[in-house]
Order: sequence, then C-alpha cells, then structure tokens
Amino acid sequence: MSLRYAISIALLSLALTFHAPTASLAKDPVYTGTLSSLAVSGYDPVAYFTDGKPVEGESAFEYEWNGATWRSDREDTLYAYKKNPEAKAPHL
Repeated sequence: MSLRYAISIALLSLALTFHAPTASLAKDPVYTGTLSSLAVSGYDPVAYFTDGKPVEGESAFEYEWNGATWRSDREDTLYAYKKNPEAKAPHL
C-alpha cells in the first residue's frame, strides 16, 4: 500500500466520521411540532389563498403528504391541495 493511498483512506474516514452525525440531525421537510403530525398546526393551507385568512382545518378532510398530516376545512380546498401540494404548502 502506498503512502498516498493510506493518507487518502485516512482522510476519507475522517471526513465520514465528522459528516455522519450532522446527517442524522437533519430536520424533517415539514415542521409539525414535537407531539403532533399536523402541518401548520392543523390550519388549512389553501384557505390562506382562497379566503385570505387562516382557517382551522377539520379531521374529516385530511391528507398525508411529505411526512405530515395536512387538514382542510372543506372538500374543495382539500381537493385543491391534493392536486398540487407543492404550490399550496408554506415555503420558507
């Protein structure tokens, strides 16, 4: 084994050692709080567009997307969300 090869392996091992813990600390794509899977605290994300104000969603109109439960306040906003969740989801 050459010295250059041994140094390359040692540096790669060192890089993986320091990178691995940060990968496990990555956040979920959607903030849901600690004790809930509800996105945006259970409010209807489409209502911000259609009603211009926050509207609390109902458990009868739920959709699972991107690791979270999204609620709507009525069937038509649930359909709009399911049709294009990326456009209706909050963006940071």
